[in-house]
Amino acid sequence: MRWIVVSAIAMGCAGSNPDAGREAWVVSQLLSDDKVWLDRDPSLVATKWAVMAADPYDFMRGSLGMWARDLARPAADRPRFDLLDVPTVRLVVGDPHPENFGTFLSASADPATGLAFEVNDLDAASYGTWSVDVRRGAMGLALMVDVAPCASCATEAVDAYARAYADAVSGGAEVELDRCGALVTSLAASVREDLASDHTLTKDTTAEGVLVREPMDEVGKGMLDLTDDERGQVSHLFDQLAATDTAPPNLRLLDAVRRFGRGVASLPAVRYLWLVDQGQDGLADDELVQVREVVDPPQLPGVIRPTDGEFADPTSRVQAASALLWPRADLDPWLAALSDDGQTFKVQAFGDGFQGLDHADVASAIAEGDVAAVDAADLGRCLGSRLGAAHRRAPGLGPLDGPDVIPRALAGRVDAFAGEVTRAAELDSAQVVSDRALLATALDADGPLLGADDVFAGEGAW
Repeated sequence: MRWIVVSAIAMGCAGSNPDAGREAWVVSQLLSDDKVWLDRDPSLVATKWAVMAADPYDFMRGSLGMWARDLARPAADRPRFDLLDVPTVRLVVGDPHPENFGTFLSASADPATGLAFEVNDLDAASYGTWSVDVRRGAMGLALMVDVAPCASCATEAVDAYARAYADAVSGGAEVELDRCGALVTSLAASVREDLASDHTLTKDTTAEGVLVREPMDEVGKGMLDLTDDERGQVSHLFDQLAATDTAPPNLRLLDAVRRFGRGVASLPAVRYLWLVDQGQDGLADDELVQVREVVDPPQLPGVIRPTDGEFADPTSRVQAASALLWPRADLDPWLAALSDDGQTFKVQAFGDGFQGLDHADVASAIAEGDVAAVDAADLGRCLGSRLGAAHRRAPGLGPLDGPDVIPRALAGRVDAFAGEVTRAAELDSAQVVSDRALLATALDADGPLLGADDVFAGEGAW
């Protein structure tokens, strides 16, 4: 039996009712975190919670705020760490789980040699304790690769991740893409194959050069025509994009649809797919871009003073975090931040060169024996290296948060650090497994909106 499951069972067997109150706390956290979406479209929140309840990895993706607050809560039974408690605050990725890493192909890069693999989602970037990033990444990695029959995948992956992080944050070279192991090289091969055939553009557009519409399916996925309000919002957002210094000349919006059922944490967010070109007839200059609403991230543990002034507004945070944490500013040629009536939107490339890992595909590969512990360790080494390099580049919040604080703390103690990260990943992952089960129980008992429909109906909000 795998290590996370064993730990979760142990937690469940300790005492007569060790989870007394935990289910209520989980429900209250979700209701609080998703209130912005509940006020707008409760049906999308119900879909999000159903997705979270069905899979531990998806639960982890949708519960960043809950997890961060749980770490910050006093708890007598929570273990103390030495190296992971080194108090240095800096700009962090915020949510560096494996599915938030992927390929990039800048406009001038050769697909054969210029493909990059970096963190591709900085929506949660903010100032916090560096170790929160380390723990979040380790937990996500463990949940992704802890699949039968690979009994050692999680331990070997997390150990390699921690050691590669320590090396990169201390100034060591990042692990090259071709040394990232079978999972990443397979993703890169798929990207290059899709680039050769314009796979995404062909799949999502018709022969007449308009975006494909997909009716909403049974799990809430679809690409639908815009409402009048959405059409007005898209027009306003596109005018902003066209006016930016980085927009291509003669930019035109050919078509737009609303995308539903993508992501987990951001599943209820407004998400558009645009088909654009630069004025030429035909398909030669057509491109796809994604435009997605971004909300402020949760407060991360370890911040010693408010950080409201670190970024002028949410749109500047979206752009500034990428400039500060990415190795090159041109990784995504479409990256931009837009706003509309208090909503912030991020523009991203949606082409074949921009693809990410999928935990379901990884699980299938491990279950079928195509991926072994050595491949999981290679993935961990790749992710740890990139997170460590990002932290090396990241600005600190104060004079005691310089780039050498973490390397000094880890110097000569990498074995101890790897042990702490492995232990933290085991504990955090077991809690996710347990909390996912509690959410499933609560949904069965209280309905798809965890009783919130009754509350809001009483207030006349819905």
